[in-house]
Amino acid sequence: MAGNIIKLEGTIKELTKSESGNYSFLLEDDNDNIHYCFALRKKPIGVPSDRVELIGIKTKSDKVRIEYLKNISKNESFDISEKSFNWMYSVALIMTIIMSGLTIYAVFTFTSSFSALSDPYNYSGISNFIFSILFLVIGPIGAIISGALTYFFSRSKRSDDQVAKYISDIESKPVKPITESKEEKTEFEAKKYCSSCGSSVPQGAKFCPICGSKI
Repeated sequence: MAGNIIKLEGTIKELTKSESGNYSFLLEDDNDNIHYCFALRKKPIGVPSDRVELIGIKTKSDKVRIEYLKNISKNESFDISEKSFNWMYSVALIMTIIMSGLTIYAVFTFTSSFSALSDPYNYSGISNFIFSILFLVIGPIGAIISGALTYFFSRSKRSDDQVAKYISDIESKPVKPITESKEEKTEFEAKKYCSSCGSSVPQGAKFCPICGSKI
């Protein structure tokens, strides 16, 4: 889960058109800042003038991907968060343990079966020696790959856990609207979004530089 987790509370100003067909809208928060928000779903979860609270992931293009939305006006909640990283982290961790265990086992088997090479008829010992060499090659490589995946998924899992905590806070009590510095507020006020594709456009522009729609 890439990007920064953000909590927002405000009113849906207007719905927008998304190139992917996903549900999206412009949210005006309590500080009069406008945020482009979208959900990885096509079914509407709100209409203009609805009061909402949401947890989202801020993307590099300053858009907010909705993970959870509470429609206060309609008293409805929508959990759209992706929780796949929890089980993927568990699988990667188990694979790391298995590969590390195979590597250790291969080292002991290699040293104990090395003497079997002196007896050409000791087929069992020779087979163990060959398999130990194979595991000495596969084990470390597998442990490195699964270890890297475990690290990656652990970061995503921490983000998932943080989102889950924020969702729990929203469901138990009202979320305090985010407060921004004067510089951040000025930056947001200087931004406009295309109602067709959701791309940010320069202040004063009459046409979207991405899709060409009239602002």
